[in-house]
Amino acid sequence: TEDALTDQVEATGAKQGMAIITRPSTGEVLAMASVATDDEGRVHNTGDNRPVSTVFEPGSVNKMITVAGAMEDGLIDPDTPIDVPYQLLVGDHWFSDHDPHPTTTWSPTDILVTSSNIGTIKIAQMLGKEKVDGYLRNFGLGTSTKAFPGEVNGYMRRADEWSTTDIGAVPIGQGIAVTALQMLGAYNVIANDGVYVAPRLIATTDTGEGKELAAPSDRHRVVSAETATAIRQILAKVVTDGTGKRAAVPGYVPFGKTGTARIPQPPPHADPKDAYQDAAGRYHYESSFVGGVDGADLSIIVTIQDAQTSIFGGDVAAPVFAHLASLTLRHEQIPPPALLDASA
Repeated sequence: TEDALTDQVEATGAKQGMAIITRPSTGEVLAMASVATDDEGRVHNTGDNRPVSTVFEPGSVNKMITVAGAMEDGLIDPDTPIDVPYQLLVGDHWFSDHDPHPTTTWSPTDILVTSSNIGTIKIAQMLGKEKVDGYLRNFGLGTSTKAFPGEVNGYMRRADEWSTTDIGAVPIGQGIAVTALQMLGAYNVIANDGVYVAPRLIATTDTGEGKELAAPSDRHRVVSAETATAIRQILAKVVTDGTGKRAAVPGYVPFGKTGTARIPQPPPHADPKDAYQDAAGRYHYESSFVGGVDGADLSIIVTIQDAQTSIFGGDVAAPVFAHLASLTLRHEQIPPPALLDASA
């Protein structure tokens, strides 16, 4: 995992990279790594476990939670028609999709496959800020898992503290901050048929009298198995038809979501008129892909910070996901589904 991150950070001229691989059903962390580029341009292990000790604004990978919550509450199904304009005024701020388009009727499936900001915001408005906030927290955001030393809580304001624009910003992954482990845990809910399973570091202990299994991870239901299945099917289309094509793993059915989030700049480096711009007026981005492999009990998150070749998670993070998934499937000896089908 560290080698794969190092190769991609070097190839893209990025500032840093992080990745985690887990077994969703048990919460076991199989691999965790973070690398960064130093002042002399060399990429090295960060030594500080950044996937749990640092936070980032998740961007579009956060959209899945809003769609899953609205589906669980019966407000939408995968094919519900929703009118999606290119721009939408929320509070005093105009939000827009990445690419201009006329007002279009899209389904929630289309909205996630195309990663529409406006479509996601309209679904969030149906759900309401209290429900959006509740689902984010139930999926595991905003609180440390307490599984690792140095782990932080992330950052989320309570719904009663939201500004008028937060119902637009938060569902699309801006204005909140998460650890990589928290974001992967949210996708593990979808992998686990709607059940959150807390991550864990230790599988067994041995004090000299034989191995003893660690206590099972805490778990709670977040959404129904039906909702989780529907979301997995949508996220599989993100890979086959949408922004995550480079996450494909031949012979398997990966599912997941791309994300591209602006990185807030700390004073005095920030533009006083826009905290996401540096003093030179440039934006910097956290590019992500998070998801799993259907039927394989495997999930992975990859984030690449400030890549110079592309800002998009589908370009810089998804290929690392595909590489790590291929390696792990082989390591765990999980055959392609077709090989388990006698007729195939």
